[in-house]
Amino acid sequence: MKNIFNMDGPIFVFLSKVADILILNIMLLVTCVPIITIGAGLTALYATAMKCICRGEGYVFKTFCKEFALHFKHATLSYLLIGAAYIILYIDFRAVSVMFAATIAWVLRIVICLAALLLLMMASYLFAYIAIADTTMKENFKNSMLISIARLPYTVIMIVLNLAPVIIILVSGYIYIPMLGFYFWAGFAVVASVNSLLLNKTFKRFHMIDSAEDE
Repeated sequence: MKNIFNMDGPIFVFLSKVADILILNIMLLVTCVPIITIGAGLTALYATAMKCICRGEGYVFKTFCKEFALHFKHATLSYLLIGAAYIILYIDFRAVSVMFAATIAWVLRIVICLAALLLLMMASYLFAYIAIADTTMKENFKNSMLISIARLPYTVIMIVLNLAPVIIILVSGYIYIPMLGFYFWAGFAVVASVNSLLLNKTFKRFHMIDSAEDE
């Protein structure tokens, strides 16, 4: 029983993880207030979750700040490119019904939806990949896309977790307020931590984590 209440015991380890998740979630929200920095915030979120929450390396505040500054340029540009791509896809989706006949428009809308899905698959890995790989933006996009296809079951799980708030609210609007409260205090960091368990396994399988750490 005494070991339970030691600093290295399960209770203190659990409370430490909870505190780390709360801090990480707050830091993400703060860095995402300027909408343009959301990409850098997501990269720092995943870098910190993979290192501090999942592998117990370093401190949340210090790691987040370091990763945010280190990957700011690539992450921000990548986020803006993805945002621009979705805007173009949305405009195309709305425009095809006006520009083409019903049958052709229906086919084109399916193609656009598939493109949006592929973009979502790639984005599920992109910001975490930026955090662990010292490569060009082109390679970041290409490799994230290839990994999302190669690890399709993990990709599906992460997409469901990332879209969980939207799915739950659509199914039951009654938990809208509790859902907002959960994500305000811890939700984004919790989802990122669960995703990071899968990301760590994926990057380890492709020998990316070791090489990134050696650098």
